Amino acid sequence: MKKSTIAEKIRTNLLILFNYKLIMSLWFVLIAGVLSSQTVTQLNQQISTMLSSSDPAVVAEGQHLQSLVSDLHPTLIIQNGEFIQYGGDFSVKTECGLASLNDLYQQDEAFAPVVMIQIKIQSEEDLQTMVNLNALTGFPQLKYLFFLCDFDPCSQSSQNQSCEQEIFAAMVQGTGTEGLKVIYKVSVPM
Repeated sequence: MKKSTIAEKIRTNLLILFNYKLIMSLWFVLIAGVLSSQTVTQLNQQISTMLSSSDPAVVAEGQHLQSLVSDLHPTLIIQNGEFIQYGGDFSVKTECGLASLNDLYQQDEAFAPVVMIQIKIQSEEDLQTMVNLNALTGFPQLKYLFFLCDFDPCSQSSQNQSCEQEIFAAMVQGTGTEGLKVIYKVSVPM
């Protein structure tokens, strides 16, 4: 009987050790995922949340975000490796397609005042591209990364909002600067 009791204790201890290692491994994977993930929010939802805040500073930031996406501001357009400035020398907004993504990873003095990068998503293939937030080091004032998609990426899904969030979240790698908000808008032309 002693042999079976010793064997049972060994088996129990091994099982406890195995479960502990499994739990710790899962915990590290979960923590790594949380630390490297970025919350992605639909534009109108983000603006609505900010405008309904009781904090006047958050409301002002929401008004600024709304203005950035709907009003004319000095804008740096990046297209085919060419930088074109509209509306003044100090652009607060940069617009580009994913073909120009690598240009955003450079250091350029034109990026210094930019608070929003707007990336146009024009095809299903664009959705496979990753944007590395940690590589956007040339944008010291950056507050918003804005994906503007001109087609419905979730036409097959009945839960568009969560589907869209998953798709755009999958395009983002890294955490970027503190306070950086990743937002998106699906705007299908009629």
